Amino acid sequence: DLGLPLQPRQPRLLVHAGRPVHSARQATHRMQATRRPRAGTLGANPPGAAKPDTQEPYLEPVVRVARAQPDFAGVWLSYLAPMGNNVAEDPGEFVLNVAFTGQLARHQAQLRPRWGGRLCVTRQQRSYRQLVRIQRALQGEAGRDLGLRVLGTGIRESANAVTLEVVVLEERAREALEARYGAGAVQATAVLSPVA
Repeated sequence: DLGLPLQPRQPRLLVHAGRPVHSARQATHRMQATRRPRAGTLGANPPGAAKPDTQEPYLEPVVRVARAQPDFAGVWLSYLAPMGNNVAEDPGEFVLNVAFTGQLARHQAQLRPRWGGRLCVTRQQRSYRQLVRIQRALQGEAGRDLGLRVLGTGIRESANAVTLEVVVLEERAREALEARYGAGAVQATAVLSPVA
């Protein structure tokens, strides 16, 4: 297990060169039209890059290097087309998304020789280490201080957020989470809704 979250197959908004891409066909067309990929854009295979492969062991070197960076923020796959019937032999076309809090050009130059497939190096607000600190705090004293009965937490790397599941989430607790950790840092859901 590489700790690489596989996002469910559902329509999602992709961004290429700062503009929304509304379909896999449009994304493919824009990628093929890109001559020189820049940080934060989808890039094609440059000459001399490692040959892409669709199996996880080939993702491991690039994921390991990315996760070792102090400003690493997340890694996830975005599928451009549905997977075939035999996932082991045909996992489908995908983009390897790797996020950092800064220095995108340096990170892309570091990752590109290790991954010859589609690569998107993008910026996110919080580092993965910050997300882990938030997650641990919510599981411990911070969660108790906010009066939360925490059922579970996780890290959603593609959203650059900590997921939080609680028994009940009142509006004042939601506001306190946002005030403490920032807008969008915690995606909280409750099993029960308070009755007025």
